[in-house]
Amino acid sequence: MKKYLSILSFLMCLNFMFGQGNNLQFSRALFEDYTVNTTSGSDYFVISNAFSVPTDKVWKITSLSASRTSPNQYISNDIGISKSGLQKYSSINTSSVNGTGHSVVLWLPEGSYDLRIYSTINNGAHNAILSGIEFNIVQ
Repeated sequence: MKKYLSILSFLMCLNFMFGQGNNLQFSRALFEDYTVNTTSGSDYFVISNAFSVPTDKVWKITSLSASRTSPNQYISNDIGISKSGLQKYSSINTSSVNGTGHSVVLWLPEGSYDLRIYSTINNGAHNAILSGIEFNIVQ
């Protein structure tokens, strides 16, 4: 009997040590739309304070893309997110040497964020789409 209690106690300790708990609760699906107007070709354009993650929430960004909103549309994979003012951008879509790409997921804590889009088009509008999931942080 002592052996079983010891094993049970050990397993419960492991559960507390390695269990993630239930500290995230689904809040809503994200689908945000942003527009940036470019003023010259082949440059990065920043939307300062494009969005804010509210207090006690976290965003899981699963998709981020940009496209030109006028004729001869193209999609830009060179789009990034940065904590406002830091100018250190993380990208969702990355390309490898052989041209294939893969997507990564970004987890964003509360705060304000900038979007950066690379454009090769002179004087045009670009549409950026961000999608993901918002979670409440519960204690």
